[in-house]
Amino acid sequence: MTKFDIIKQLTDTIQVSWVGYGKWKITGTLQYPDRDGTILTKELSLITHNEEDNTGLFDGKLFNELCGFNTFDELDEAARQECITAQEFQRRVWRDTANEDNYEPRRDRDFRLANKLFDFSQDL
Repeated sequence: MTKFDIIKQLTDTIQVSWVGYGKWKITGTLQYPDRDGTILTKELSLITHNEEDNTGLFDGKLFNELCGFNTFDELDEAARQECITAQEFQRRVWRDTANEDNYEPRRDRDFRLANKLFDFSQDL
């Protein structure tokens, strides 16, 4: 099984659960055949204190460049209606922690966590 196969399986099975104040458990499951063909299952996990491992990274500028609009012209028009510049409109949207579009997409988060889990398991 290649590193790519392992990371893909972990990405597909990543779960993040709250453990307690400021702690989350990242879990991923691997399935692979034994020599006799029996499918073995191994669960990998680690504890993290990084809330962004649960929510995804927060960076509106990176993840929500056009603030939910399809084109810059649409963004510019919305800013004009608010009587502000497009740049100020973007800054307001990008600072909004309640705007889910400002967070790392779930699949990207799961891939990042799968790599973290893989790296952690290599240290065992």
